[in-house]
Amino acid sequence: MEKWDVYDVNKNKIRNKLIVNVDELEKDEYNLVTATWVCNSKGEFLMQKRAAHKTYPLVFANHGGRAISGETSKESMVRELEEEIGLSVKENELILLRTFNDNESIFDEYILYKDIHLEDIVIDVKEVESCKWVSLQELSNLIDDGLCFDYKSNDPKGVHSFYIIKELMKKNKF
Repeated sequence: MEKWDVYDVNKNKIRNKLIVNVDELEKDEYNLVTATWVCNSKGEFLMQKRAAHKTYPLVFANHGGRAISGETSKESMVRELEEEIGLSVKENELILLRTFNDNESIFDEYILYKDIHLEDIVIDVKEVESCKWVSLQELSNLIDDGLCFDYKSNDPKGVHSFYIIKELMKKNKF
């Protein structure tokens, strides 16, 4: 069973405190979650369809998960990409987009620019049902149709992931 470190609101680790379930968190305690947008040279995003037994079953999402105790944010993301879709990346390939908190987690959200062929992806069927490349418009449609995690409202401070990646595209970062 994975154990997770506990952090305060400022992302300082609370010494000697580990949990195995977010229900163990007390007021003003958080665990660390990492997520990555994988973007190819066409400006498309690699989305995974979550496995049927996972939270948000059969919904499209970006890649990521909870950091295991002792992992840095980037180490967690490297591990998650390898576990979920068999993608090997180096920490320096991950570009931090932002850090934000919700009620129980601190999220480090990254972007990874990488051209990947779908046939080279090795899916962990316990985590992921399938993967596909989508344009920004297709991602927007998936969200609006309820087929994708709602990246248009996923930040309690009002700045959501969809807005951030849309602005990156406008600046020709892809």
